[in-house]
Amino acid sequence: MIRFSIMVIDIVFLLIGGGCLLIGVLLQIKWHRLWEKEGIRHTKKKTPEKLITSGLYQYVRHPHYLSNILLTFGGSMVAYVLLDLSFPWSILPFLPSILFIPFFILGAVEEERHLTEKFGDDYRSYQNRVPMFIPRFKLAKESSPSTINK
Repeated sequence: MIRFSIMVIDIVFLLIGGGCLLIGVLLQIKWHRLWEKEGIRHTKKKTPEKLITSGLYQYVRHPHYLSNILLTFGGSMVAYVLLDLSFPWSILPFLPSILFIPFFILGAVEEERHLTEKFGDDYRSYQNRVPMFIPRFKLAKESSPSTINK
């Protein structure tokens, strides 16, 4: 009975962790393609000349940081199951998440400050419309002029 419950927890951790890893990789690919399309990726200057609000940026303001968070957290969850460590060593797989995720969040906050300085009211308006990390998906009932991309 005890082993069955541990196996269920392992499966849940693998599914959640694997899902986070998959979504994180897909976000990285989409993000790199968007930056390449905008001509930003291969330049020394990483801040675009215009505010990008299309593609992934219409759902979250920081898709790159979100993908890093998902990859780190997902990797921690999968490593927890695969390493099968006993307490207190079982905390080890989560150290990357504990150490790095706060830095990703701080990086996004610093980027917000920089982008607000560069783009001003346009960026503040974008901040009001689009969440930082967790996308808001609305059920489409009917289109109105205010929901059409400009």
